[in-house]
Amino acid sequence: MLFQSIFIMRGNWQYYLTFILILLGAYAFDEIDGKSTSGGATFCLWVMLARFVHMAVLFNGKFGELNFRDRKFGTYFLAFGLKVVALMILSIVITSPVLFMTMRKSAGSSTGPVLLFILLSSFVYVLILSFLGTWLPAAIYGTGKSILNAAKRGLPTFFSTFGRLFFGILVLQIASLAVATAGSIVLSSATVIVNGMPNIPLILVVAFNLSIQAFSVTYAAVVLSNLYMVSEGLAPIASSPANA
Repeated sequence: MLFQSIFIMRGNWQYYLTFILILLGAYAFDEIDGKSTSGGATFCLWVMLARFVHMAVLFNGKFGELNFRDRKFGTYFLAFGLKVVALMILSIVITSPVLFMTMRKSAGSSTGPVLLFILLSSFVYVLILSFLGTWLPAAIYGTGKSILNAAKRGLPTFFSTFGRLFFGILVLQIASLAVATAGSIVLSSATVIVNGMPNIPLILVVAFNLSIQAFSVTYAAVVLSNLYMVSEGLAPIASSPANA
């Protein structure tokens, strides 16, 4: 699945480059505007990327061959995105008591509790995806779409799926945070625009960080799509390197 993820990224590099450039632009816009107004658009882009990867695995094709020919793309994307949001909200609800307790003990400082909350909610999200994650590719393929079906698929393979997603989401998220922290410490400026000019070193760091996140989204989608296909008896096309 690791090599399959790399193959998908290599075969659709134009799309990944476009995603990263758009996200860099949103990052710069937030700095110039002084507000974090692009969060919703950024989230939608990551959800869109995940859907593209699911379709590439399920229907054995490149992004452009599968997604943009779908006349109901907007409707299907919304349905898929709402399911992603539902699973994320579930992880946040489960983790919220920890945030409230740590905030009370932090004596006014919010950095530590928020960081702990992000990592813990990510861990819970990995647990939820390991159990219910095939609900997402099922919504695209159309077989066994209920969340109960997803639970039946996830239970027998829970621990192996958790191990893969633990690496693909949590470990890579920690790596992403480490890259961002190291970049802000080493470089003299923590902004991508300095005196009206692009800060090239930091832009490269942010682009590398976004690439890590893009691989994380890709790998998680590949894992869940393959689990769904195996569970439903949908054997991948052996002759395609995308499903190797």
